[in-house]
Formats: sequence, C-alpha cells, structure tokens
Amino acid sequence: MEFRYQISREDYLNAMISQLRQRRKGFFNLLTFAVMTVGQGGYTLWYALKTRPDPDRTVLICCLSAGIFAIQTFYQCALRLRAEQNIRRYQKKGLLSEDFWKTQILKLDDDILTLRCGNQKLAYDCAYFKKAETVGSFLVLTFQKGRELQQLMIPEGVFKKEGSRQAFLDSLKAAGQASIRSGMRELTEIGTEEGGVSLSYTMSRKTFEEALVRCTRRIYLTREGWPLNTIARVAGAAFLLGNVAAGVIASPSFILYAALISIILLLPFLSAFTPIQTMLSRQNAGNVFAGLEEMAFCLTVLSDRLVWQSESFMNEIPFEKLAAADRDDRFAYLFLNDRSSAFIPLDENNRTEIIRNWLLLETVAERNRGRQRKR
Repeated sequence: MEFRYQISREDYLNAMISQLRQRRKGFFNLLTFAVMTVGQGGYTLWYALKTRPDPDRTVLICCLSAGIFAIQTFYQCALRLRAEQNIRRYQKKGLLSEDFWKTQILKLDDDILTLRCGNQKLAYDCAYFKKAETVGSFLVLTFQKGRELQQLMIPEGVFKKEGSRQAFLDSLKAAGQASIRSGMRELTEIGTEEGGVSLSYTMSRKTFEEALVRCTRRIYLTREGWPLNTIARVAGAAFLLGNVAAGVIASPSFILYAALISIILLLPFLSAFTPIQTMLSRQNAGNVFAGLEEMAFCLTVLSDRLVWQSESFMNEIPFEKLAAADRDDRFAYLFLNDRSSAFIPLDENNRTEIIRNWLLLETVAERNRGRQRKR
C-alpha cells in the first residue's frame, strides 16, 4: 500500500491552527481562561467597590486586571500567530526541514510504515501505532513508544476511492497487531536465551480498569508519589486553607479564591481518590482493549530492560527508568520515573514467580534512587 502526496506550507499551517483550536476546548485550558479573565476581573471589581482605595491605586489595579484579561484573550485568539511561531521553532530545532515540503512517499510494508521525503527516510513500527484522528484536512497518525510521541500527517485527499481511508487504517491496525504478536514470540525466545523470564497472562477489561485505579492510588504510598512539586502543591493548599480556617482573612472573595486555587493544586489527588479516576480508567481501558473484553499480556524481564506489551501496545522500559516496584494482594506494580506505570495481576499460579522477580526489580529501583541521590 503506497501513497504519494505533497504538503504545502499553508495546508500545514491550517492543520496546526486546527490542533490549537482543539486544545483550546480542553477543560484545563477553559478553567485557566475563566480564572485569568472572569475570575480575576470580577475579584478586581469587587475589591474596588468594597474597599474604595484611592484613585491612583484604583487605576493601577484596574489597568493590571485589564492587561491580564487582554493578554489571555489575545493568547487564546491568536491561533495563526502561535502556529507560525511553532513552525519557526520546529525549523530552528531541525524538526522541520525543507525536504518536508517536497513530494512524500508513504508505504506500508511488512508491519513497518515508511515515509520518504527528499533525502530523508523515516520508519515507524506499527506496533507503536496509538490512534488516528482528523485535524483540518489531514489524517494525523500518532505513534507512541513509552512517553515519546511522534505524529504523521497525511492529506485526506490521497484517499480518493470510497472506503480507501478505512481500508488503510484497518491495514495499519492489523500490521500493528501482527508486529506485536511477532515481538511477543521473539521476546520470549530472547528472554530464555539471556536467562530472563517472560510472564504471560490475560486480563479482562474490568480487571484492567481496577488495576489502573489501584495503581494511580498506590503510587502515593511510595516515595515516588511525593516529588518536590507534589509536596509544594500540598503545602500551598494547606497554607491557603489554614488561613481560611484561622479566619486570617475573612472576606468571601478570599475564601472563594483560596478554595479555587486549592482545588487546582490538589486536582491530581482529587481525581485519584474520587470516581473521576474510575471514569478515566474506564476510558483508558477502552482505548487499550478496542472493543475486546479480554486480552493477552506479556511482561518480559531481560538483562537490561523490561518489555510490557499486549495485543494493542508495546512499551520498552530500560532499567534506569524504574523508580519503584510494589505489590498488594491483587496486583504487582512498577512505577517509572516519568510517572507512567505497569502492572500484572497476582494469582495462585504466578504469585511465587512474580514476587521473586519483583524482589529483583525492587533492588534495581533502589539502586536507581541511590544514583539520583548522589547527583
């Protein structure tokens, strides 16, 4: 399967504008916009009417408030300017070369998606294909390996025949599953040759959801759940709420402000220990299982890395990224230094073997923490 196409600068710019427009609709972006405009503007107005400061101070406060309002509104509306700045930044960093504007050749063959543009050739293993979405007049393919994301843009116009777009996506998903299954077999053989071990198991969608919820909450029982920025969030919220409880500033506006900022600071905890996390886990499980109710998984322990994979994803985890290994009565967990995680269910058949390997991984994690302390 092969496609030839060319992307103009204007088309690429419009696609980036469409991406920024989609991000603008996100919850956190809307919350920030509301706080920086209506929130601070309303508080400024209330303060000026309630306290009646002197004219010079009133003018200064109102000018600052209007300036913040204007800057935030301009930032949200100036999508074309931001997109142009992103293109210039990509070109400066070498992420977008002149070859990109030449004729591109996209080919799917042997579970590998290759892209040629000018003298450059890029190859994407279909095992890491994550999703496809429409952005403007482009089909955007996202490949994810660990925390590394790469995106590939294909003009919708290349799919001239009816159904060719869906046929391409179906072929891409099939290639990804074939690559993962092949990788699972190869890793099992490699693990045996290197003296490692492959832990194969199946999980239902509901079990996967439960594991995600437990894993998100479990990390706060380890030291990895409490980096300095997390401690600073809790301390900031405690300071604000402490002042409210002590009645240091009893104005309703300060109480509202303190409550809002505390919610923002504690949002990771509030989402982790409320039904919000259950909803997020259900959504993530839906993306992983893609309509299936049960799926095969495999965790391979090699000499220098771990490989966690299923029929829909594959993640390679170098030992140096391992931050902590923990377990409870239902699951064994791995926490990485980029805040991602992996897990495996415990049962009577695999408990002894998993605990033995987890003791080894706990030692690796402790060694990594010792190296970080020395730095």
